[in-house]
Amino acid sequence: MIIIIVIEMNKVMVDLIGTTGAGKTTIAERLKSGQFNAKPPMTTGPNIVTINHANNLITIRDHPGNERFQFMVNELINKQASIVCVVVDPNTKNSLKEAEENITQIIESRKAKFKEFEKQKQEISNSLPGLEQKLNEFKEKHKDLISQFDKFKEEHKPKNKDEFISTSEFFEKFKNIKESELGSEKLNLIEEAIKLEKQVKNAQSNLAKLDLKIRAGVPIPKMFLFCNKEDTFEELGEEKLNPFFENLEKIKNKFNIELISGSAKTGNGLNAILDKIVNLNSSV
Repeated sequence: MIIIIVIEMNKVMVDLIGTTGAGKTTIAERLKSGQFNAKPPMTTGPNIVTINHANNLITIRDHPGNERFQFMVNELINKQASIVCVVVDPNTKNSLKEAEENITQIIESRKAKFKEFEKQKQEISNSLPGLEQKLNEFKEKHKDLISQFDKFKEEHKPKNKDEFISTSEFFEKFKNIKESELGSEKLNLIEEAIKLEKQVKNAQSNLAKLDLKIRAGVPIPKMFLFCNKEDTFEELGEEKLNPFFENLEKIKNKFNIELISGSAKTGNGLNAILDKIVNLNSSV
């Protein structure tokens, strides 16, 4: 007898961002294949690789660092990202400056989204009482006419509870039967009541959805820094490295995020990236 055991893997998505030349693509490729490519093609991306690690299916989106593609990267990360690895490199100009800008942009965009939800909620909250009042006054003014339509819906509702007929479909049936008796003017009044009621229901529904979003909050992605090209540190020397690491420490402390060092060339620190992704995913 053959026993097949199927183990369901956890699915994790992580975004790899950083300035051009910091080594994002070489990191992604080495994580996937175990091989180092010193001259990967320019990413116009995102370049996507999938890796199995510790019973986790990790999908890495390696994003282009070139300014021409930043609008696309920002849009994608702002909508979907839950874990972000920010790659920095002491050999690459503006690496830390762009890292700080990227992290700030991600955080501020999520905060702005939350404020937009609050603004939309306030706008609906302000307009809803007026809509409800308008509907109630309209129904009261034309209650005899509207009661005819309500009675028709009750008499013609489906016997099968699983069958659904919308108010618009009921109205079309009602109109076909009652048009000669009521005339177009009265039918238009019923249709107006239906439209007003739909506006109120839509506003109430949108208000409830926004309330849930605000209660849940707009989560800021879990982020960490990876300092690449550790193999070049000795060659760079303390004169260049000391100010780089001083500024890197400031960024780390400013955003309260962890720093991992390693090298795509030697492979050092790359497993630490995967372990960090798994740990962050468990806390998302």
